[in-house]
Amino acid sequence: MDWTTAKDTCEALAPGAELASIRDREENSFVKGMMGPANNQYAYWLGGTDVAEQNVWRWTDGSLVNYTNWIIWAENAGQDCMLADSYNSYDWKVFECYKLRGALCKIP
Repeated sequence: MDWTTAKDTCEALAPGAELASIRDREENSFVKGMMGPANNQYAYWLGGTDVAEQNVWRWTDGSLVNYTNWIIWAENAGQDCMLADSYNSYDWKVFECYKLRGALCKIP
């Protein structure tokens, strides 16, 4: 699913559910431990985007992304959605929002 569909799918799961926001190293380690190939998905959308303002990353709840775990070589070449990529130990990269990937949802 594309990023917008992933966001909508997560939000429909339960009140307060959203595409995952990762706030610190401990949460990132926990989330990495939960991800794995499922239904041939090797990359998962996270809730970060800079579509509203280029290079200002926000989670779907509107809060700023303060903790990051970007792949060292990852570039932001006009791509606006955040992805955790299994080929890079589930570190984050920027990706085209229309691409089809899995969704990583956070449910309170």
